[in-house]
Amino acid sequence: MADPAGPLLKRLALPVYVPSMLSAAGGQALMPMLPLIAIQLGYSPAASALLISIIGLMAIVGPIPLGVMMERTGERPAMILAAVLVIASSLAGIAILDAGPSAATRSLLVLLLVVDGIAGEVWDLGRQTYLGAELPHHLRGRAMNFFGGMMRVGGVVGPSLGAGAYAIAGFQGSYALRIVLMATAAAMVLVFLVPSSGRRAVPTTAVTGTKGGLYGHVVRAILIVGVGLTGLIIARLNVSVLLPLVGQHIGLNPRDISLVFALGMALEIVLFLPAGVLLDRWGRAVMGGLCCLGLGVGFVLIALVDSLGAIVWGAVAWYVIARLVISFGNSLGSGIVKTLSVDLTPAFRRAAHMGLYNSITGAGVLLGPAVVAAVTAAAGVLVAAAATGGLTLAGGAWLFAVLPRYAPGWHGRQPDYQPDPILAERVPEES
Repeated sequence: MADPAGPLLKRLALPVYVPSMLSAAGGQALMPMLPLIAIQLGYSPAASALLISIIGLMAIVGPIPLGVMMERTGERPAMILAAVLVIASSLAGIAILDAGPSAATRSLLVLLLVVDGIAGEVWDLGRQTYLGAELPHHLRGRAMNFFGGMMRVGGVVGPSLGAGAYAIAGFQGSYALRIVLMATAAAMVLVFLVPSSGRRAVPTTAVTGTKGGLYGHVVRAILIVGVGLTGLIIARLNVSVLLPLVGQHIGLNPRDISLVFALGMALEIVLFLPAGVLLDRWGRAVMGGLCCLGLGVGFVLIALVDSLGAIVWGAVAWYVIARLVISFGNSLGSGIVKTLSVDLTPAFRRAAHMGLYNSITGAGVLLGPAVVAAVTAAAGVLVAAAATGGLTLAGGAWLFAVLPRYAPGWHGRQPDYQPDPILAERVPEES
């Protein structure tokens, strides 16, 4: 029997999925280089790490006003503008590297990171809003999961290409690669992304009962679900923050740590497609709970690497197994954050509601590294891993308890929650 999601995924490949992979590859080709670029321009290592948090800050303050803006411009013009900003920022990055360290170039780097953060939020919000109007309810999990999976592929391809670009032309080569990939993604959006067939005009009566132009019950739902998602997002961020520190703690060199990361990412890529099918069949609560369970247990195992790990299999083997448990859990939730953004937001002013959703979930982007820094300073990196595991398990329990009220459940059971009480969501028909 043919997969009913097949025609939909093919139709979205050129306007959404391939550009998403290209933009993710471009961003990830540069991201590992940014702290080193900051150091080359004269920042201290501590200051260079702090600079990267600017992008996380934009994930909190940017989405709400950007969502309002996108309602006026539409997704495609906003995404093209974001791509132009990324390309201009990358060209400016090449220029400040050529100019060398100075107070002016250091200040300009801060400005470029702000621009990058804003452009990234516009690009993400445009894709989410477009998919929100295009996806049938019963295929949202698979379609959004594939969206997340393509970004994971970009996250693997980008650093590999970035390493080659750096070998050829240094940091300027990394910026140049980003320009090429982002320009290609923007060209595909310009050519293939057409106005959504699922969007229709909303009568003025739809604004009745709203606060500040947003539905109050939708805002409450986003806040309630966002509490649990914060634990999930903290865990995902801390995979990149904590695991290298623990690897160094047990004596692994950077090359070996990278190999363990690559092994974990390969497992996630293999499993993301089956996870998307289960997201639609088993529901958001089950998959969100299982995802947090896997991540939380994995971090607890990481915390035990010096004690049980050293006794049972040896610290290195324990570390590798814990990393694979984390990857398995993370793969079960592939696409769930983006899928819930569609489940919880109404057709009316979807971009503005999604902007609020992205701001709430963006809090985890800043909280993850903050938790690691605070707990590590007070009690060490292994205790920070245990704290991350505890927060993630608590977040999973919260999601398992509240999601049945707000998102599709077991075998597509629909919740009582209706994001738009005025207009029923249009479900596009697949030919």
